[in-house]
Amino acid sequence: LQFLYLIAGRGGCTGAAEGFPRLPPGSSSRMLRGTLRLCQRAKCAVFGGAFDPPTHGHLACVQMLLDSDLADEVLVVPCGSRPDKVNLGDKLSRYVMTELAVNTHFEDNMNVKLCDWEYHAEGGIATYDLLQRLSKADPSKDYSFVVGSDWLTNAAGIPTWESDGGVTGPLLLSKYDFLVVPRPGYDVASAALSGYGPRFKWVTQDSASTVDISSTEIRQYVKDGAIERAKHHLPAAVYSYVRRMNLYHA
Repeated sequence: LQFLYLIAGRGGCTGAAEGFPRLPPGSSSRMLRGTLRLCQRAKCAVFGGAFDPPTHGHLACVQMLLDSDLADEVLVVPCGSRPDKVNLGDKLSRYVMTELAVNTHFEDNMNVKLCDWEYHAEGGIATYDLLQRLSKADPSKDYSFVVGSDWLTNAAGIPTWESDGGVTGPLLLSKYDFLVVPRPGYDVASAALSGYGPRFKWVTQDSASTVDISSTEIRQYVKDGAIERAKHHLPAAVYSYVRRMNLYHA
């Protein structure tokens, strides 16, 4: 990947005259495909959310992205305080739990990282502004935005979305891919997906990876005094943190 970034940082694929090695005669098609992959820009999927708390479902989603051909890297972005979600849990606890979940589930050589930009931003960062800032910070990568199929009910309103500079919804739809992760109970026909925007793509999955539970249900379990029901749906470190910090009680 370091080699990939070096190539991408020099403006894409380079020829032998620029130091990129020529393939020897008789090279196999596998070697050719591997060499071509080095020429491609790195694809980074931006996975934002409240993560209140992060569940095995969130981690399965990250793994699905890594296993697909749509992402080389996943950037997990817990949101900070948001005026449109007044009932969010404490942002520090949510960030710490997300960090615990990622760092205890994924090996350190896997391309999963956390971003704290939204955590530090007062009032949150608009999706378009976030993707633009990331693109400027590392122009060698192509960024995409991850959504669940349940989120598609809100997709019709994207053209009206605003950023600090005004309405940026149309720019968001035209400049960035949206990677749609299937959620149980929110089925959308593949042919209909393009109706939401020109750059919406399904993330294929193994049915075994589907986790039919939400963070909202986890919080309700705890509030109802049934925290043990949440245990099997949370990473062990997150479950321990919820208990130690006495989170989500009424």
